[in-house]
Amino acid sequence: GQLGDCTNTDRWIPVQITGTCGDTVPLNLLIQQMLASGQIDNAGIANSLLSKVLNAADAAANGNGQASDNIMQAFINQVSAQSGQHISASAAAILINAATYIINN
Repeated sequence: GQLGDCTNTDRWIPVQITGTCGDTVPLNLLIQQMLASGQIDNAGIANSLLSKVLNAADAAANGNGQASDNIMQAFINQVSAQSGQHISASAAAILINAATYIINN
């Protein structure tokens, strides 16, 4: 699925993405979609980001919100470093906003 197809029903780590039919897109699926569409052009980087998302979710599920926040901050740092290189600037902005939302909620 591409962003905006509005068929996704997975609610794993929901993140509100403005303009996507008012629906939520899980961050892990968003990363996979960005890789498939070329907005992330390196599979190793996408896998590293996915690993951070999964580790943050595990930490949160185990009641360790601080560890989850720290992992999401590392996610933001990695996305920032790759913005304009292996991650398009527009995709990086979406990912950073989504990770910031997760940290703040």
